[in-house]
Amino acid sequence: MDKCLYTFNWINNYIMPIKTYKTLTALILFSIIVLSYLNLKFGPALYTFSEIMSAIIGVNYNSIAYLTIIQTRLPIIILAMISGASLAISGFLLQRATQNPLASPTLLGIEFSTACSVIIAYLVFPSIPDLLIILIACLGAALNFFLMNLILKRIGTNSLNITLSGVAFNALYFSIIQGIILAFTLQAEAIMYEVNGSLYGASFLNIKTIILPFLLLISLAIGLSNRLDLLNFSDSEAKSMGINIASYRKLIITLAIFLTALTTSITGPILFFGLIVANMIGSIANNIAGIVLCAVSGAALLLLAQLTTSVIAPLTPPPVGLVSILLSTPILVYITKKYIKKHEF
Repeated sequence: MDKCLYTFNWINNYIMPIKTYKTLTALILFSIIVLSYLNLKFGPALYTFSEIMSAIIGVNYNSIAYLTIIQTRLPIIILAMISGASLAISGFLLQRATQNPLASPTLLGIEFSTACSVIIAYLVFPSIPDLLIILIACLGAALNFFLMNLILKRIGTNSLNITLSGVAFNALYFSIIQGIILAFTLQAEAIMYEVNGSLYGASFLNIKTIILPFLLLISLAIGLSNRLDLLNFSDSEAKSMGINIASYRKLIITLAIFLTALTTSITGPILFFGLIVANMIGSIANNIAGIVLCAVSGAALLLLAQLTTSVIAPLTPPPVGLVSILLSTPILVYITKKYIKKHEF
């Protein structure tokens, strides 16, 4: 563990400043291509390069290889890239907006509030359309943040209070979900998969539903990224300089909430993912460079987690959320140690 932490710290302090953002982005994009190919290759059935290329070109639309590679594995890969990018950017925006290095869709209760809303909606309306599910997910996440703000106005908005409030809300949502599992035993297995975060079962219909909102939210985030440095000031400091950033801060948080709810409504919560990627990138890049690096890094990391599920248990793969946590544990420990040392808890 210490060796992993030392390696991460060494890369962060010495290698990263040498590399340009364009070079780093290009390297990560190359890794995304490699990981995408490996995700197409590995699974219950292994496919060769020629079989994968034949399926992509569409040599035989009725072959098992085509149906498996194009109709089953490709949507998972695309959803992994969208989800990874969304959660990473969301974590980055939340940390910048709140000036809290522990702010993330997980610790602020956004992911579990979304999952809870989606589960309840499916139980009440089993055939509910995907677009309506996304709307309900966004409303659930927004309601969670509204309730958290009401509490934080009373107890204070320091990093510890924000984190503890998020943990409390997560416990509430998790208790509701556990109650639903006990009450609806026939749906228990599907609900547990939803809670742990899974990409399996993804389809091109899911992709078509979320791709336009995803591109719109990403475009807004990039368009607003040039002013992220203003969030380093408190509202009172900015006001004394004639700058009103309160509305800008709320807009950034809203973007982060919707980005998380959009993908979590399909995949379920992938815990701590946004926290980890945002901390890795936030220390080396800001503004638009930070958003771009978060997007490609998040996509690559979730593809790696998905590949791991296919390799370790191809017939009964575990939820990608569980594997993501295991792969990210050394970095999560490093972030926690750094935060505790800084604040001397």
